[in-house]
Amino acid sequence: MTPQPGARQVTLPLHLGGVANLDDEGNIEVDRTRIRTVGVANLAEVVNYRIIAIADSISHYVRFHNGGELYYVYNTRGQLVELTARHVRISVDAEAAYLFRAL
Repeated sequence: MTPQPGARQVTLPLHLGGVANLDDEGNIEVDRTRIRTVGVANLAEVVNYRIIAIADSISHYVRFHNGGELYYVYNTRGQLVELTARHVRISVDAEAAYLFRAL
């Protein structure tokens, strides 16, 4: 995640360890080694969900009704290799499950 010039960025500690970086454009970046699972909290908020399998990875793109976006990629071994979220809310439970929903 690269914030636009002039965008403010805040780094917050996570209760499970690690940090989350948030900018004033609604972008979130977290240490993916601490994430166990990724999901959508409320499917009724989703307007588009695409899953694409390419080579050794499976990518997921989710667009929410308010324009928020979630993009994540797992490899075929089940390891999260990329996670990008924009203009979404996020909740994290004690087992490091990250659930995303529209703002």
